[in-house]
Amino acid sequence: MFARRILGTLLLTSLPTAPAAFAATVNVTVANFTFTPRDVTIQPGDTVTWTNAGGFHNVVSDDGTTFTNGAPSSAAWTYSFTFTAAGSFPYHCAVHGALGGVGMSGAVQVSVPGDFSLDAKPDILWRNQATGDNVVWFMNGTTLNGGQVLTAVPDTSWTIAGTADFNFDAKTDILWRNQTSGANLVWFMNGATLASGALLTPVADVNWQIAATGDFNADGSRDILWRNQATGDNVVWFMSGVTLAGGAVLPTVADVNWRVGGVGDFNADGQPDILWRNQATGDNVVWFMNGTSIAGGAVLTAVADVNWTIAGVGDFNADGKPDILWRNPAAGDIVWLMNGTAIASGVVLPAVNDPSWRIGGPR
Repeated sequence: MFARRILGTLLLTSLPTAPAAFAATVNVTVANFTFTPRDVTIQPGDTVTWTNAGGFHNVVSDDGTTFTNGAPSSAAWTYSFTFTAAGSFPYHCAVHGALGGVGMSGAVQVSVPGDFSLDAKPDILWRNQATGDNVVWFMNGTTLNGGQVLTAVPDTSWTIAGTADFNFDAKTDILWRNQTSGANLVWFMNGATLASGALLTPVADVNWQIAATGDFNADGSRDILWRNQATGDNVVWFMSGVTLAGGAVLPTVADVNWRVGGVGDFNADGQPDILWRNQATGDNVVWFMNGTSIAGGAVLTAVADVNWTIAGVGDFNADGKPDILWRNPAAGDIVWLMNGTAIASGVVLPAVNDPSWRIGGPR
């Protein structure tokens, strides 16, 4: 199959069979009276490492108790702290900063991607592409626990392209793309309530589609993965919040039947990997990424019925491993609970048979 041929080009030597829970590390440089990057967004279980590159500094959480490396020092110190719970964790240098973001200060935002109910569990975001209605299912794992109607967007040229925290407040925001004009914007959310928004750089060529979001350069800011559905080209925008800060070209996949299903750390190396599905053959593969370079890959269980589409990726059973959300309006919706790239089990979700309803996240 083509899935195995594309995987063969990665020159694999071995595949992990039972990876541990994923954990990423974001590095912050301490120098010139600043923390760089100042604000970062991570997931529970991730680590932030501060490295003093010059000056008499320290790092201490604003509450004075959650984390600190100790007394200020001009030595070339390094300090790491692993954040196990969701929340907002502002910090400062005791010499050159103060509480509340004054002077030399920063913040670590810890959130679960796709969490709109603020319970540290991924929820399911829906958009009706016929009516423009938008709703969120509040999930307790794979159990529907309630929901909320979001602001409607009657112009159905707008599609939900992804979900991520783009403004460093530990809350999931919604990324939109207009498939007619090429405009892109972010809704800054306060839970399931629209708080404000921001325009992103437009991309007039509507063959370019936003495929997913993930922190591909490990700077604590969510980046945007693009795929051109005419040429098969793939690129990543490196983002600093909602500002385009740079980018990288990924390998081209000329067969446009291959669609990106989502991003998640499937080999537990702390870096986001790319999940693919071939909508003609039913094959599924994962690219194991090292930043924006392909480091390896794996073939997943094929799903020959191409009415099934990958709708999103999220950790639905809270085991620290990304799971795969599937949608088939004719048959229902399911979650594959994954152990790395192996299916551990599966759960059937409540059926939504109207094909106009499309899942927008977690993605």
